[in-house]
Parts: sequence; structure tokens; C-alpha cells
Amino acid sequence: MSINNKILNTNKPRESVVVSSGDNVKKVPTTALATYVQNWLNKQQHAKTIADFILKYPNKRGGYFVPQVIQINDSIDEPYVIEQRAPGKALNQELFEGLPPVAQEKIYTSLANFVYDMNHCQPMATFEQKLNEPGKSGLNFAGVVTRVSPYLKANDIAAINNAYSFFCSHPELVSRVVLFHGDMNENNIFYDDKTETVSFLDLAEATYENMDYIFDRDLKKLPWLNTQKLTAQYQDMVAPENIRVKSDPVMLDLYNQLRNFKWSGENMIANKNPAMFTAIMQEQIKAVKKSYSNVVATITSENTKTL
Repeated sequence: MSINNKILNTNKPRESVVVSSGDNVKKVPTTALATYVQNWLNKQQHAKTIADFILKYPNKRGGYFVPQVIQINDSIDEPYVIEQRAPGKALNQELFEGLPPVAQEKIYTSLANFVYDMNHCQPMATFEQKLNEPGKSGLNFAGVVTRVSPYLKANDIAAINNAYSFFCSHPELVSRVVLFHGDMNENNIFYDDKTETVSFLDLAEATYENMDYIFDRDLKKLPWLNTQKLTAQYQDMVAPENIRVKSDPVMLDLYNQLRNFKWSGENMIANKNPAMFTAIMQEQIKAVKKSYSNVVATITSENTKTL
């Protein structure tokens, strides 16, 4: 295979160097350090798995291009990936703003379809499932609480369990947790004005995230994107499915505090001197209690208004 030296799209900081190879591209890691290369290969395999999910999803809306990963050479000594080449160039703000309105609308539609297809090509999840993913401790939320309880006050553990139970019993107040891109920067969207093709690249960071994060964080990395417009377009798509796109802010905060508590607990479990983390855990417990009080107060107030 003949590879020329023309470097194409790469992310910053660069994890890959991408060079042209006719209709395909060849990607190689930026360094030869074995641990880096193995991590890079793992990401490329993950990207291939996600791309295959999308390309094979039978009910996709489509209207965009996702490059197929053709080959992964998993040799530490000579790692590389061959994948289809995306036409056009990176869709930055200057390029987007220079396009006619009809092309801009096509990009929005393609992006909305891509979000929908990624969300649906794998089963959707819930905040409770996300909270119970095994972290470094390999435990779910209840398991972490059990392991850290000897180092904390009984009434504090009871408060954490009450907050967690309340959160899990109100799934209607939070958005769905779905599969999405995870690194939606302008280098990962290409547009070709000749064919009007919108391409989405580099799925190595794809993971399950709540929709609040997707619209308010991941997609906001695109400087030209009006996220309110895209959210409204997506809501129209999922309206028949009764999928909640935005969480109640106080419930989202409670989730984040419970997640922080679990993360601190996992670090306490992993550390050989768990008592070192007692002060940190106590601060997390205060944050959970405060957030839980805000949730109860807000919901009580809202229920009173409806009477």
C-alpha cells in the first residue's frame, strides 16, 4: 500500500497522525511508548465497535457518513488503523458561517439524525444504571456504601441511603442515559460542499452519558452550533417515544453529588489507609444532604402549586 506524506485531520492534543491513502486513511499513534500504544489500540477497537453498531443499525435515520474501520493492526511494534476517508474538511465556525442557509440546515438535520441514531443503536440506560457502574472498586453504589460505612457515622450512611433511594424512585425527573460520541469537537465533523456530505469521525471516546451532558457539554464544543435549536429538533424526533431530554436541575445536582460520593468512596476503598479519606467523605455527605434537601423542597413546592 502506498502512503503519501500528506497529514490530514488530527485532534489536539494529537493522539493519532492521519495520512492519506487514496479512498482510505492510515492512522498511527503519535508515540511508540508501549503503554500508550496499547491504550491507543484499545480506543481504536472501541471506535470500530461503535462505528459497526451505527452502520448496522437497521432503523437509522441516516443522512450522514461514518467512516468504516477496515483494518486494525494490533501489533505494539507496528500499530495502525485503516479506515474510509471522510470527504471534505473539518467543519469549523468559519466554514459553517460561509455556507448558504440551506446547507446549514442540512448540517443540523444530519447532526440531529446522528445523535438519534447513536442514542438508539444500543439500548438506552437510566441514571440509576449509570450510578451503579462498577468503578475501580468493582462495586455498585450500595456496595461502596457498605464498604465505607465502618469509617462514617451511622446517621450519615442513613442519609446517603435515603437520598439514593429517593433519587432512584423518581426516574421521571431525569433525562435518559444514552450512547453518544463523547468528543464532539470541530475536528471530528467534516463537511464536503461538493457532495453536501456531513461526516462524523473518531468514535474512540463514545460512552453512555445523560442527555443533559450531551447537549450542554459535548455538543457545546462546536462553536457554530446553536444547542437550543438542535435540542428542539431532537425533542421533536423523540416526542412519540416519551424520552425526556432535560433533567430537573435539582435532581441532576443530586445525581452529581451521589456520583461524587461514590467516586470518593471508591478511592477510600482502593487506598491502603482509608481513614485518610474520612474528611473528604464527610464533605461529600454534606453536599449530598444539601442537594437532597433542595430536591425535597423543590418538589414539595411544585406539588403545592398544582393543588
